[in-house]
Amino acid sequence: MHKNQSNDLKAAGLVLWQILFSTLAIYISLRGSGIVWVFGQVLVAINLFQWFVLHHDLVHDSLFKTRFLNTIVGHLSSIPTLMPYHSFKLSHHQHHIWTGWRDLDPTSPQMYLKQPPGWVINIVNFCWKYWIPLMAPVFVLQNFWNGKRLFRSFPKRKDRLNVVFSFFVVLTAYTLLFIFLPGFMLHAWLLGFCMFLFLSDLVLMSQHTHIDGHFAENEEEEVKAFRYADQTKFTRTIIYPKFISAYLFYHFDKHGVHHQYPGVPTYYLGNFPAPAELNIKWWDWVKKAKSLSAYALIYSSPKESGVKL
Repeated sequence: MHKNQSNDLKAAGLVLWQILFSTLAIYISLRGSGIVWVFGQVLVAINLFQWFVLHHDLVHDSLFKTRFLNTIVGHLSSIPTLMPYHSFKLSHHQHHIWTGWRDLDPTSPQMYLKQPPGWVINIVNFCWKYWIPLMAPVFVLQNFWNGKRLFRSFPKRKDRLNVVFSFFVVLTAYTLLFIFLPGFMLHAWLLGFCMFLFLSDLVLMSQHTHIDGHFAENEEEEVKAFRYADQTKFTRTIIYPKFISAYLFYHFDKHGVHHQYPGVPTYYLGNFPAPAELNIKWWDWVKKAKSLSAYALIYSSPKESGVKL
């Protein structure tokens, strides 16, 4: 495992590349028109997704070996991703503890909404059917921007102050951008951000939905967290072409491996073989997942739907 530990130089190089990539994507978007502008916005979308991948590693304190660098750069990456650093960090760590328990994992809908109202079901089903990116923004708002829920889940004063500070960083950045650079945000950011949400929707829905899980409320014995090594039973790995996996996703698609080794940085996940269970090629997953309603995909299991993903 030593050779797969975090490396400050490798992490710094990756962050520097992302900054350069951001600059290039924005430059093309600002200077180009027509198809060139659209190409620039596609680059912005890819760049935003890659910022999210780095942001995910930063909340794990695994991108950099030096801990405080993860915090500093984590606040930086929270701006393009719109995911407050500390609230993401607190919730995501609980997710890794309680993966497999659908009513204890804080990122699982069953944890905070056991049965959605009919009108909610209709909206999410409509958006999923017609490829409207709703799931990712709702997920982020519910899990990382819901101050009341975060304060209830993490009552320590330090955690609450950190959550508020994380909110302040992102809100201040976007308030200033829209006040002083509204044209820039509309021309060089908006379409790319919508494309980023589109991609994020598919990735989010692929990782833990429609998998047989457990409910703590049904257990008669003491409920214990599953070991990382056992969480591959509740974590799906989508198989992409190697080039896409390495250079677009930075191996973030190896989600089963990530749950086995959550401390390994994303730039080393390609060194590990994918788990033997819950693997599916990306296009097969898309076809099968889109054959289901969003409600069935999120709230039911293969045993209930008869569709194995």
